[in-house]
Amino acid sequence: MMSDSSSECEEDERIDGIVMVRGGTQGFVKIRQNPIFYLAVHHIKSSDNLGKLLRTAGAFGCEEVLVVNNERTSKRIRKSTKTYGAHGADRHVPIRAFGTLEDLLAFARRQGCDIVGIEIDDKAIPYTQNANAYGNPPKPICFLPGNEGQGLSKKQIDMTDRLVYVPHFGEATASLNVNAATAIILSQFAIFAGYQETSKTGAKFHVPIHDRREGQLSSAPETQHRADAVDHADKI
Repeated sequence: MMSDSSSECEEDERIDGIVMVRGGTQGFVKIRQNPIFYLAVHHIKSSDNLGKLLRTAGAFGCEEVLVVNNERTSKRIRKSTKTYGAHGADRHVPIRAFGTLEDLLAFARRQGCDIVGIEIDDKAIPYTQNANAYGNPPKPICFLPGNEGQGLSKKQIDMTDRLVYVPHFGEATASLNVNAATAIILSQFAIFAGYQETSKTGAKFHVPIHDRREGQLSSAPETQHRADAVDHADKI
C-alpha cells in the first residue's frame, strides 16, 4: 500500500506514515502475500541492525517495515534512516516512518493487525505453537522485536496482544541476536500462513531488479546484482 508516488521527497514539513523506497516509489511493484505482516523497528540501537532486519523481513514476504523516527521534516527522516546491511533489500521493502510508537501501532491496527512482541518472557508463546502464536487461521500481524540489550520495555509489552519467543536447547547464550530471533519467527509465520515460496536458480533466490534505464522490473538471481546493491546499500 503506497501513499507516496514521487521519486524524491521534497516536503518541508513532517508527514507521518511517509513511505520510503530507495530510488522512489514511482512504478514500485511488489508481490503481496496474504495474510500480510509488518515488522516494527523501535529502539534498535545498532546502526546496521535496521538494514539487517530489513533484509530478513524482505526474505520472508514482509509488507512494510515500520520505523519510529522523530526528525521534524520528511527530508531529515529520509536522511537519518540508514539501511547499512540491507544488501539491496531496501529497494524492495518499503519503510514507513512515524513520529511515535503509538502512531506506528495505530497504523498497524488500522490494517487489521494483531501486535505480537518478540521477547523472552514467562507469558510468551513458543514460536512453533502456530495457532496460539499467529491465530487460527493466521491473522495479519505486526511483529515488534525488542532492543538488543534490554529487550522490550514494559510499556512496549503493554501495547502488544501477545508475545512469542524462540526456545533455547543449549546453555551457551542467554538470548539470540535480534535479527536471528526475528528471522526464525518470521520464517515460521510465513510457512504457517502458506506463503508461496520465491522462485530460485541454483543457490540463489530470484530478486526483481528495477532497470532505471528502461523503467521496468526484471527478475534475476541476486548475485548478478550484488556489487550494485552493496554499493548503494548505505542510504535511501
